[in-house]
Amino acid sequence: MDFTLGTANVNGYRSRRHLIANLLKTDRVHVLSLTETHLKPSQALSIANFTVYRHDRLNPPAPVSGGTALLFHPALAISVYN
Repeated sequence: MDFTLGTANVNGYRSRRHLIANLLKTDRVHVLSLTETHLKPSQALSIANFTVYRHDRLNPPAPVSGGTALLFHPALAISVYN
């Protein structure tokens, strides 16, 4: 199976969530890696029809910085290993 992988330094997910959703739809990305999401654990990161795994930076040097997320298209069978 062919799939498309993408990565983006979003420098704040909340202000760019619509651009990210559009990118996933128009470019048919199957896996997207986001860096610098700048989210707190209480803030949602959800994209319709995508499985999201994220890691928030809990003790950043700035009030809100860092953070990563991986978004997976439902056509992919994924497993998480700890």
